[in-house]
Amino acid sequence: MMPTGNVSFDAIRRKGYAYVDKTGLLTGLCDEVGKSASSVHVYTHPARFGKTLNLSMIERFFDVRYAGEPDVFDGLEISEHHEFDRLRNRLPVIRVDMRSIDPKDGESVHGSLHALASMAYQEAADKYGSEWMGRGTSRTFDRFIDNEITDA
Repeated sequence: MMPTGNVSFDAIRRKGYAYVDKTGLLTGLCDEVGKSASSVHVYTHPARFGKTLNLSMIERFFDVRYAGEPDVFDGLEISEHHEFDRLRNRLPVIRVDMRSIDPKDGESVHGSLHALASMAYQEAADKYGSEWMGRGTSRTFDRFIDNEITDA
């Protein structure tokens, strides 16, 4: 069965849809995250390249919110790499969708990025709670959201 529309990695695996295993891409990312869990990764590719599905897969692998849920990676390439089990469902994952930003106007881009960062921080605080947000990070974002600082 083939999925249609915008379907998450989790839904594809749970519903038994056809899926080309791209979980091998996680091994390089796991190597990087293993060096620094606070690192930031940005993924850009042309339209129709599979970004949304790949990001859904990354989120499902790392995000602590999925801890204890059924293993949707069973039988896929990443499941053979037990050295990365220590990272699975252990980290907060923050996704920011920049499709709404109009790149033609620098002032608009700055305002849009500010709004997106504010929303991302609030969503992360709501999802993960204060135990995942360090005091310094929380104060910095609060100042950023209140426009006390313009660069973070």
